[in-house]
Amino acid sequence: MPNEARDCWGCGQPLIFKTMGAGQFVAFLAKHPEQPHSCRRSLKLPPIFLPAMQDCRAQVECIFCKNRQLVYRIPARNEMEQFDYALQFERVLWPWKIHNCGFLPGLWDYKLESLKKECSKGYLPSPYELATMVSGKSILGDTPRYLVALKSVFEGKICSFFNGTQVLSRSDLAVLCGSIVVLCGIGKGRKLLVNWKNNNFILDEDDAGNPSDLNLPSDW
Repeated sequence: MPNEARDCWGCGQPLIFKTMGAGQFVAFLAKHPEQPHSCRRSLKLPPIFLPAMQDCRAQVECIFCKNRQLVYRIPARNEMEQFDYALQFERVLWPWKIHNCGFLPGLWDYKLESLKKECSKGYLPSPYELATMVSGKSILGDTPRYLVALKSVFEGKICSFFNGTQVLSRSDLAVLCGSIVVLCGIGKGRKLLVNWKNNNFILDEDDAGNPSDLNLPSDW
């Protein structure tokens, strides 16, 4: 259930989420519903995008539409923290359709439109599944390699190693945490399509990972 209390992926405290401002999902303590949650997770650990804990499978009313159209509201993070936002969709299956309504329409969704155009070129394996990057860290080696935790818009959870050519620092990964990405394909040979600094790049799934290596609980 969307309002069911869930244990924080970072510190274990039971949380509920409320929709605030321009559609952001904000965590509050389940035992004290008016007290915002401040996670005690160590800053030395890989960052976690906690709004992704929210179950977004059910449609909700758009808070901006006069006719209160039903939409899927997916938490996302912009590169500028003050513009953190929850993207609204009329359709989350490919080809997905953004509900372009609210503050500064067209600003929040430019990355997603770029990802959509990339998938439309036809060279990436299908299907194309939207997911939120929950956490990630780089793995030492001769080539770029990352351990990434993803949560799809349908609550599917994936923790895998991905290889590529794009070099990302720890601070880069912290900013990407919370981004909407696209998982392309099924089974062996899947690709991860990411938009970073207005450019798309692709990572190749290599092997299954363990969420505990990102300090995520086993039942995350």
